[in-house]
Amino acid sequence: MSTTTKEQQPISLRVMRLSKPIFSSTDVTYYEPTNNVITKALDQTTNKILSSVDSQQLYPIINMSSFLPNSTSESSLLSSSNSSLNQLVSSVDNSYPEPRLRDYTDTEILKLPPNFGMIYLGETFVTYICLNNETNKTVHSVSVKIELQTSSQKLLLVENQPTELEVRKNLEYISQYEIKELGVHILICTVFYMNESNEQRTIKRFYKFQVHNPIAVKTKVNSLSDGRIFFEAQIQNTSQDRMFLERVSFEPHESYNCKDLNYVVHQSCPYLNEPKSKENLNPNPANSSSKKKSIFGSSNILLANNVRQYLFMLEQIPGISPLNKLGKLDIQWRTNFGEVGHLQTSTLSRKIPPIEYLHVKVKSINPETIRVEQPFQCTIELTNNSPSDMNVQFTLAKHDYNSSILCKGKCMRNIRVESQKSQTFTIQFIPVISGLHSLGGFKVVDIVSGISKDLDHLTDIYVYDEEDLI
Repeated sequence: MSTTTKEQQPISLRVMRLSKPIFSSTDVTYYEPTNNVITKALDQTTNKILSSVDSQQLYPIINMSSFLPNSTSESSLLSSSNSSLNQLVSSVDNSYPEPRLRDYTDTEILKLPPNFGMIYLGETFVTYICLNNETNKTVHSVSVKIELQTSSQKLLLVENQPTELEVRKNLEYISQYEIKELGVHILICTVFYMNESNEQRTIKRFYKFQVHNPIAVKTKVNSLSDGRIFFEAQIQNTSQDRMFLERVSFEPHESYNCKDLNYVVHQSCPYLNEPKSKENLNPNPANSSSKKKSIFGSSNILLANNVRQYLFMLEQIPGISPLNKLGKLDIQWRTNFGEVGHLQTSTLSRKIPPIEYLHVKVKSINPETIRVEQPFQCTIELTNNSPSDMNVQFTLAKHDYNSSILCKGKCMRNIRVESQKSQTFTIQFIPVISGLHSLGGFKVVDIVSGISKDLDHLTDIYVYDEEDLI
């Protein structure tokens, strides 16, 4: 009966994750420093007061209801005791040492991560592979193949040509890959070599790890009737550590111009994808920093579980039909030791609002300052977005909508508006009560097609009283 012995592998395989060290944390016991000099000074001053006055004279000084002394002697005694106390206390060195890093939970000692650690989406996953010859003979035709298996694809990270591995020598490889998917990842390490019988042998190892999401992004799109689109992004730090947000930008689709509304500027902010003028080709960093300041302040540190909100405005480029594709949100951050993380969302889209065939808006109000019982003029613009002409009838449908503002004359207008064009008309109003009021209660009807629209709110106006303008 023959027995088979397991062949000993001549090569040892070691796989490590290369990561930055971390600060060693400790529990800090806080305490109040005692100063014996101050205590002795207070005791000496108290004894001096007690020895200078009788017990009957002491009560008027200590009693809070009669703290102010009535006699001149008591007043001089109190002032002399206070001056002696101030002299003793001022002579004491009551300075505290400056705080150091060891006074907090993070110490000055660095240590290696105790385990594989957390891997987040957007990080660069760096691995160190070492092949060591454990025998006293040279191993021939040694090659290594490193692959990364995700839920959707299999990526090749390292593959080299066969080489000789001498006695007590090693081969080292470093692979880098930017993590772009969530979920379970498997690092597959395969080593090929030739044994003494000139037969190919393999060593295969599997290392499984989970990729977590460091940032949670929630988006919201608001489309206005004038064509502007406001894109809101809420970014939450879902990792265990704080992060430094190095860049948060929006890359718009080619059919939109984007304006970043997350800066306080002293002049008009240019569009992100607009060609720069000759004056801005070589901007001075010192001048640009004074003109552009983040609304979040000078610190871009986002603590764990904290949320920050960003706002961008998109405007459609003239001559291009509206699309549901808006663009991509690009985020770049750094960890405690400067490791770069990068995340870019997929192309964000929106629901195109239905075409408003008959659009009504207030174009201007004259005068700008509206007074009580003084008529003002409101210019209204009608826009026909339909493929055919319209005969629009503008009327006041709700007479009791707002009794604080009266219509001067007739509020009915019959206006012909051609296709894809606009027409303006004016209506005069008289306010009778001061304050903030809503202008509405109107209705527009196309006599030809029957399209109608209720205008419960056109605009808001503020009516001043004569006393407010004095």
